[in-house]
Amino acid sequence: MPNLKQLVIENCRLEKIGDNFFTFLPMVRHVSLAHNRGLFLQNSRHIFHPLECLNTLNLENSKIPALSTGIFEKQPNLEILLLANNYIQEWKADFGPLESLTYLDLSGNKIDKIAAEAINNIESKSSNNFSMNLYNNVCQCSCRNANFLQWLQTTKSHILGRAYLFCDGTNTSALAYNLDKCDDKFSSDEVAIAVSVSVSVVVSIIAIVLALLFRNRNVQYKMYLFKLRFLKWRQRPPVHEGQIFISYHHTSICCRCGTRFCKDLLIF
Repeated sequence: MPNLKQLVIENCRLEKIGDNFFTFLPMVRHVSLAHNRGLFLQNSRHIFHPLECLNTLNLENSKIPALSTGIFEKQPNLEILLLANNYIQEWKADFGPLESLTYLDLSGNKIDKIAAEAINNIESKSSNNFSMNLYNNVCQCSCRNANFLQWLQTTKSHILGRAYLFCDGTNTSALAYNLDKCDDKFSSDEVAIAVSVSVSVVVSIIAIVLALLFRNRNVQYKMYLFKLRFLKWRQRPPVHEGQIFISYHHTSICCRCGTRFCKDLLIF
């Protein structure tokens, strides 16, 4: 079907499409794979590459969890991309340059941030009547996501549903999030993460050093002497196979020759 212009595969419980599926459809301009059960495109980088004439792509309501890097890099003529009501969490620039894109629908996803390079691409399209739909997404409102929040609050691009983008777990609009506390210093979240990581590293190092020390027989023997002399430990310790120490009591010395000898004390 080399002259096919439109392809619709909807409500078919389609889960996976091979990279060669569109190889012999070079003239297709409109493709709809909407309303499928769970379309998996995370490892399908080349699936749409043969469709260089593609103008409209509809992937709505297909439970797509993520998109593969470079999946749209061969679509210079793609103008309308519909990805509403999926499970996509982040929009990245490395999905493809999409020079001709005029409408991107990401409504009803789990978008909580947009990569910096992707934001730059969106801003470069703002003069070409580009619009983007972010309605019904949940935003990650924290200083770690300050770049996206600042862009969201100040951009002149046409962003549909911007006022209905709420902070995760609250009814607060992302447009109302206070960015004044997000300066060049670490945010409280970043400080907490840094402290927890540092503590974990220190504890791990101490545990490794102690484990190596206590495997050393000389250290074990000195620990026993410490308990014996300073803690007045008199009970016989449990037997450990392969770890035997024989100690001479400091008072067990021959008065005539000065030679030390065992005297009712055997240390295991």
